[in-house]
Amino acid sequence: MKVRKKNVLRKSGRTLIGRNRDFMSIKPNFVILYPDSLAKKAISCYGCPSAFTPNIDRLALGGAMFENCTSQNPACMPSRASLLTGKYVSAHGVYDNGVADYPQGHVTFQQILKRNGYHTAYYGKTHSINNQEWDDVFDLYPDYNRYLSSRRIDVKYPEKFPLEDLNAGFSRIPAEDFSEVILGNLAVSYIRRKKGGKDPFLLFMSFEAPHSPWSLPEEYRRFYRPEMVSLPKIPPEDRRNKPQYRLKYHGKRSMMVKTDDKLRHAIAIYNALVSVVDEQIGRIVSALDETRLRKNTVIILLSDHGDHLGNHRTMGKCLSLEENLINVPFIVNSPGLFKPHRSKELVESIDVFPTLMDLAGIPSPSGIQGTSILPFARNSRNASGKEFCFSEEYYDPFPGHLSVRNREFKLIVNSEGFEELYNIIEDPYEWFNLASNAEYRSTLCQLKDALVQFSFKHVDKSQKSESNWVTEFMKPGFNRY
Repeated sequence: MKVRKKNVLRKSGRTLIGRNRDFMSIKPNFVILYPDSLAKKAISCYGCPSAFTPNIDRLALGGAMFENCTSQNPACMPSRASLLTGKYVSAHGVYDNGVADYPQGHVTFQQILKRNGYHTAYYGKTHSINNQEWDDVFDLYPDYNRYLSSRRIDVKYPEKFPLEDLNAGFSRIPAEDFSEVILGNLAVSYIRRKKGGKDPFLLFMSFEAPHSPWSLPEEYRRFYRPEMVSLPKIPPEDRRNKPQYRLKYHGKRSMMVKTDDKLRHAIAIYNALVSVVDEQIGRIVSALDETRLRKNTVIILLSDHGDHLGNHRTMGKCLSLEENLINVPFIVNSPGLFKPHRSKELVESIDVFPTLMDLAGIPSPSGIQGTSILPFARNSRNASGKEFCFSEEYYDPFPGHLSVRNREFKLIVNSEGFEELYNIIEDPYEWFNLASNAEYRSTLCQLKDALVQFSFKHVDKSQKSESNWVTEFMKPGFNRY
């Protein structure tokens, strides 16, 4: 479908976008870079001295870099559903992995963009999104497995290397046949095909790395630097004020790595995979430059969730709403559109949907729970972020979790009534639970009230829901003080 010139940008879009003539004339292209499980503390520009991420760093240096972006869930599918729909987990209903053809009954930003003339492509880990909605799809698991078979590469993908119950090691897959490199190839080819095209495009790059199992091709060993890894120190009080079921789960699944050498090895492999993804990001940006599409393309980098990366001596995710897992990297880059700056404003993954709509000059549909970040992405003096950010987790058969944070504190509660309160400025690794400390009673009450308001506004109480326990906060007998 061709885009009508008179509908290219709304008047409000002109106000937000400003005086950039290229964005005033045609709708921008969008490239979303979405590595799975990419933790902030594995990126150089976010303060990791052992990380090698020059291409991500350049995007941050030339764009808006957000330090406080909350993912709506620390599991892949629920988080992706929130990103695509602009809604909290308790609103779209995708509570865990393993849901087929999600999200049902909810409009996605891809659908809206496609209806407004965008060609849409999705390459990588689809995690059961409705593939039929996209114009071009490379679904990593079936398509990549077929690719390996066609190349007669006889390996079990992903290869298994034991680290307790986790996998971390070197792969026999040649670098040129590695999944992330194949995805990079697809992206570069797609961008080159779009050179000179009339219709705008949305390219969604869903990299699998650095999600576990951590399997690194030998040819990328240059990125493996265990000697650069600094392990977080764990105070003796760390395990006292944590829910016991979480400690049992970690022990059963052997997520708690027992030796420093194994932990350092796993983190080094993880960091190396981040560098491989960074290399592909560099190729994608170079392709945009070569085709002269960069000046009219908005690049967004973020992740579905992070990783413990040694905090509490664990690797992986789940059964936790710690900042390591839900405070994700978020970078928006477009030449001439965003003033380069670091923002401490509170934002959420669900804010991507309305931001894309603002940039494309398309009205957001009703029911979207995110807020456009465009005003303060442009470093406007009059813009302000959110007062609170929320995240949810439901991992059957364990209790559900809900968290709320402001600029300084975060409260985590579960369906059994266990509370965790942390000063995430002074205690960023969430070692010291302050929930029972009388000095922080007023803070605890403020955050509990925010959860009550969250349940009023965002929990769909008209249908049976995994998150209906949240409505207990609204009952008169609930002791939130």
